[in-house]
Amino acid sequence: SYSKILSFQNKVTTDNNLKILGNPAKDQLTLNYTAGNDNTINIRIFDMTARVIMSNKVNSFKGDNMISFPLASNMKASIYTVEVNNGTDTQAKTFIKQ
Repeated sequence: SYSKILSFQNKVTTDNNLKILGNPAKDQLTLNYTAGNDNTINIRIFDMTARVIMSNKVNSFKGDNMISFPLASNMKASIYTVEVNNGTDTQAKTFIKQ
């Protein structure tokens, strides 16, 4: 006999609302985020083991937003994921830290 089939949906989307500029990054991460309305967004950076390395809250405005912030000095050269959450939607992209 077989078990019941369960379906899971991940709320992380890969729309074009989030772009990383200057990948690989050195000391600073620059994002281009297209917002549907004025909102406060939460930006988190995860390492490859899914630990949160950095977290920032930033005000975004309707339309294109250029967001830059320094990367933590303790971040080693590796691959990371940046996640942008506006309260209803989550966007994620991978970047390389040199």
